[in-house]
Amino acid sequence: MDGITTVEPKTWEYDPEKDAWNQKAELDPARGGLAGAVLQNRLLVFGGEGNPAAMSNGVYPDIDAYDPATDTWTQIGTMDGGGAIYSIGCTGHGVAMTQMNGRIIRDLVLDRKTQLTDSWFVNQRILPMPPEPLLSMATRSVATAMAVDDWWCDRGQAQG
Repeated sequence: MDGITTVEPKTWEYDPEKDAWNQKAELDPARGGLAGAVLQNRLLVFGGEGNPAAMSNGVYPDIDAYDPATDTWTQIGTMDGGGAIYSIGCTGHGVAMTQMNGRIIRDLVLDRKTQLTDSWFVNQRILPMPPEPLLSMATRSVATAMAVDDWWCDRGQAQG
């Protein structure tokens, strides 16, 4: 994927001794915007964008694993039917929110009842984005509120 418009199914492996990239088995179907992790020497990829299927909202539900020992991709599951816990949509203070989302997901997976899992927004349906021009106004309002919050917090640290 070139990061803008083109999605490629190619998988590449870096060889630091030769300072070279080697092409490996292709991920089929190709997709962009997917999430990944490494577990037990396998590359796991979750979901991704570009699904043309009806009722998919453009998102692939697949969970695929790449095994470098055999140079193969295998679908190992899907995120349909509640088989996976996932988080979408971190805005503004993204790093802090992503870390908090990770702790919430951890507690949910381990079936822990914590202050985080009792938050009002956990396991709630998302609201659809409003149409323009409301979307632009809402986005600017949120960005302004976060800038004011940053200013307020920075002001407090400078005084104290």
